[in-house]
Amino acid sequence: REAAGEVTERFFAAVAEGLAAAGFTRFLIAGGETSGAVTAALGVRALDVGPRIAPGVPWMRARGPRDGLAMVLKSGNFGAPDIFLSAWDLLK
Repeated sequence: REAAGEVTERFFAAVAEGLAAAGFTRFLIAGGETSGAVTAALGVRALDVGPRIAPGVPWMRARGPRDGLAMVLKSGNFGAPDIFLSAWDLLK
């Protein structure tokens, strides 16, 4: 079970790296461990908190090497079932 989780986290980190290399600048990431793996893979070290999507879940902007990259890092049961749709609506 633990090995499967690590494989999944590495997979999503690699996907995020590929998407960022292709020019994607907005990421919605679910899962605490997955969020950590993706931010580490993208080299994100600091984030500015932006508009709130749900209690405990804001849009954030990366600072540093990935300056301006927009991210939602959602872990746990935060937000309604349509939280990711709500997140996109905030950026329109």
